[in-house]
Amino acid sequence: MAEGPVVSVQTSGEMRVVPAERGTEWLLAGWRTFRAEPGLWVLIALPLFLFNMLLVYPPLLIWGSAVFTILFPIIGAGLMAATDAQQRGEPLKFDYLHLGFRENTGPLATVGGMLLLAMVASNLVGGAIIGISFLVGGIGATGIGTVLSLAGFLMAGLVVFSLFIAIGMAACFAPALVMLSLRPPKEALRESLYACVRNWLPMLVFSVLVCALMVLCLLTAGLGLLVLIPVISSAIYHAYRDIFA
Repeated sequence: MAEGPVVSVQTSGEMRVVPAERGTEWLLAGWRTFRAEPGLWVLIALPLFLFNMLLVYPPLLIWGSAVFTILFPIIGAGLMAATDAQQRGEPLKFDYLHLGFRENTGPLATVGGMLLLAMVASNLVGGAIIGISFLVGGIGATGIGTVLSLAGFLMAGLVVFSLFIAIGMAACFAPALVMLSLRPPKEALRESLYACVRNWLPMLVFSVLVCALMVLCLLTAGLGLLVLIPVISSAIYHAYRDIFA
């Protein structure tokens, strides 16, 4: 039987604050990681690309998004382990894509479930704000009611957007913290959120650059994701190693 991928467990390391320019350096490091094994990285990214294409199919959108949220930490942990192995001089293997289904699966799935619950709760909060604004708006005069309803929509959008940013920050380093640092799910989510908040400047630079690259991917009918997925995942690994040094 072929030997499976080896994971380098890193249980030490405290969170630190890094300068803003690190956001660019992480992305460049991700590109260098991809460039070292481009063919295999594209092969690893292909199933993820196809799954993302399925998510745009309307009947699968809601349930597919829920499944993706739960699977995200499991798959992401495999990508983190793949980059870790490559940085240690180990051979990159396609098996890393499903490593999270063989190691630390329970904690990683718990992270995914907690993220899903947080997203559902955020949407419920937004819906409650809209509902209350409609209720209050219906009681008042016509003009005031319209203003209150519009204000409710705007407030709900702002609240949900803010909550989803917080969820994204909690999710960012959680797979790496669970797989490579053996953190429990709640601790991994909390440390990831705290690290992103403390390092908001480099994370902002990184996020803006990623958004710009995502826009460019639209010009390739999405095929650029075959490159961007491994570049971003490797960049997040480098950010994890930099912040949790």
